[in-house]
Amino acid sequence: MKYITTSLLLTGLIFQGLLSIAQNNYTIKGKLSKVKDGEIINLLENNGNVLVTIASDTVKNGEFNFSGEIKELTELALTGNSADFPSKWLSLWVSPKSAIRISGDNYFLKTWNVISKDPRQQELGRYTASTKQELDSIQNLSVQVSLLFQKRDNVSEAERKTIKFQIDSLRDIEAIWQQKVFQKEIAILKTAKVNDIWFKKMTEMAMDVRYNEKSSLRPAVTSLFNKLTPQQKLELGALEIRNYLYPPVVVKKGESMVDNILKDLNGETHMLKDYKGKYLLLDFWSVGCGPCMMAMPELRQLDSTAKDKLLVVSISMDTKKEIWKKVSLSEKISWLNLSDGKGMTGIAASYGVSGIPHYVIISQEGIVLDSWVGYSEGLLQEKLKPYLN
Repeated sequence: MKYITTSLLLTGLIFQGLLSIAQNNYTIKGKLSKVKDGEIINLLENNGNVLVTIASDTVKNGEFNFSGEIKELTELALTGNSADFPSKWLSLWVSPKSAIRISGDNYFLKTWNVISKDPRQQELGRYTASTKQELDSIQNLSVQVSLLFQKRDNVSEAERKTIKFQIDSLRDIEAIWQQKVFQKEIAILKTAKVNDIWFKKMTEMAMDVRYNEKSSLRPAVTSLFNKLTPQQKLELGALEIRNYLYPPVVVKKGESMVDNILKDLNGETHMLKDYKGKYLLLDFWSVGCGPCMMAMPELRQLDSTAKDKLLVVSISMDTKKEIWKKVSLSEKISWLNLSDGKGMTGIAASYGVSGIPHYVIISQEGIVLDSWVGYSEGLLQEKLKPYLN
């Protein structure tokens, strides 16, 4: 009887485990026409600001399929491998129990039709349907640009200049189409509910305002942003939009350091002013940044050999704590490892961080001595040598 009871218990536990996995499963099924069999479709996930392929499938009889386990709502992306696909992706909002159906009659995957019960996916579909003509024109131009880039190899200098002119011309046309997309999306944003998709679209437009000298979006985007409630303006998406529309004052060499509340992985708070008396090396990084990872051994060496004069402070740009924690453990980060949870919109913005890795050297008195972007072997030690010696 004891054996039977134990067996029943084990059977119950196994069944519960399988049921739990089944409840977390998702399925994505695609049906395509005019897309050749043998084409590779990739499913990607954002892993620390970098899209990483998590699965691939080959189109067979016009179909592709993905399935797997997922713990929470996650934005994934579909891309194609061949030169016939544009350098774009199709955003998919996937959660446990998701059953997503995709259909398309061309290679322009960004405007493939997506059937999903997720309200975010349905909201995104509104924008896509409204701008399909413009988006398809952009995707067509993207394919042409990619083909021209492939032609640049093994040609004369004169031919390279011709190809560059052609690429620049196509990109100018693409920019015109993109402005048309934005104008149609603004019309939707004016009456749309403020949610993840609203912030996503607004962020794209705010970036255009910041970096595109020919952008005409500022009045409309600023007006939409100013209509947010005080509480909505505290959300991470709103903070990112604000930074693009109203860039913060960036601290310069010779000025006093910018400070803010930062937390470690245990949730304990820190401020840079607490560590005056030593030189500080701020390391703005992210798990998805290759050069950031390459710099880890040199940061570790500096922490172990120069800690009497120097404090290494790594500040993560990853907004998901689990991603930050996972890589911190795998890289065995033993030095001060902090985050404000705001990515590029927090303290990083005040130090002018727009690309990573970004490094800042601060004096013992709290004065910014140097600031730069990028890593190469030995660069950190070379930059710090005048101060540590």
